[in-house]
Amino acid sequence: MLMINFILEVLGCWRKLPRIFKSIYSKKLGIEETEASQMNGVLYKSYGTSMAALKAIGYDFDSDDYHRFVHGRLPFERLKPDHVLRSLLLRLPSNLIQVDNQLQIKLS
Repeated sequence: MLMINFILEVLGCWRKLPRIFKSIYSKKLGIEETEASQMNGVLYKSYGTSMAALKAIGYDFDSDDYHRFVHGRLPFERLKPDHVLRSLLLRLPSNLIQVDNQLQIKLS
């Protein structure tokens, strides 16, 4: 989760996220926009991710569609290779789970 937060900070996306979540909550799940704004913060803090929270409280939706909707609006093309960061990550003693911008999970 820390890596995702780091990436969002680098991309300058923190301000954009509330609009993205408000949009998916209202367009895909039928939740009023005012309720969506309040809901997202509470659910994120309680469950760690918005998608996990929505599933936990009973919303039924396609996870891949949700990811495409949310992450497809982030400017990942702005990310450039960072060899220092890569070197630090490779030195970590445990297995890493890597998710690329096509949402494919790779274990290393």
